[in-house]
Amino acid sequence: MAIFKVPITNSAYSTFAYSLEGEIYSFTLRYNRTTGSWYMDLEGGTDTIVIRNIKLVTNLRLIRQHGYQQIGEFLLLDQEKKEEDPDEYGLGDRWILLYIEKDTF
Repeated sequence: MAIFKVPITNSAYSTFAYSLEGEIYSFTLRYNRTTGSWYMDLEGGTDTIVIRNIKLVTNLRLIRQHGYQQIGEFLLLDQEKKEEDPDEYGLGDRWILLYIEKDTF
């Protein structure tokens, strides 16, 4: 079982590439001021996975709940253990994004 910390920042809109289980994926993270929420898009990999508008919610499986089975799982953790959803400024510091490899499930 391997768990990785995905390098994220609190920039209101960011895109970056990151390797998951030997495949390169493109991430887009954006903050919606109207809803006060962060959202993630993910695309790439051998199967050309495209996942859009996944709301980043603390301590909740982020993609499996939507039926995505081709890759592992993402989990957003509140390092202050208050279990609050991320605000505009703490993503990457207070809140970290973890990736849990597919073989773990």
